Amino acid sequence: MHMVSKELQDFAASHRTFWWWVKDPRALDEESIVQGTLNYGDWDDVQELIRIMGMEEVARTFYRDIWISRRRRGNYYDDVINFFGSSRKFVVAGAADYGNMLSFPQWNKMAIR
Repeated sequence: MHMVSKELQDFAASHRTFWWWVKDPRALDEESIVQGTLNYGDWDDVQELIRIMGMEEVARTFYRDIWISRRRRGNYYDDVINFFGSSRKFVVAGAADYGNMLSFPQWNKMAIR
């Protein structure tokens, strides 16, 4: 996990409705910011997040949470997993750290949804 940049902290603070239960959105980690944005943001919000973090880092964070992390939160909506999990550009960007995504059994489950 990377240290959250000031720009990403500012993004979280300006989108505080994504984390209405959090007292200080600037204190959120990258994983929480990606989850909140992909779940509650519109397309412009997602594009801004990608501009700040980079496609590869957003994708890695997404895949790390849904496939790799032992502390999976399971906070992504099914529609979000289906959309971003099947986006070829997003899959390729996220594959940089994890090798061939097609080798993961979860990928095959997502592909048939």
